[in-house]
Amino acid sequence: MGVGLWQARLLVSACGFTGAFLLAGADVTAQHLLPVALPVGFVTVVAGGGYLVWLLVREVRRRR
Repeated sequence: MGVGLWQARLLVSACGFTGAFLLAGADVTAQHLLPVALPVGFVTVVAGGGYLVWLLVREVRRRR
């Protein structure tokens, strides 16, 4: 039981750091790397939407 709890804590920590890193990257992209300043939510939606579409296409191809 202790090993499972340790793995869960590690996974939650890794997800938190990954989310924070992605959001910080979206903020830098929205504010500094694009020619026009955009809301960070727009950049996040574009990146997340693209990832969601990729996951859906991959799943559809896998089921064929």
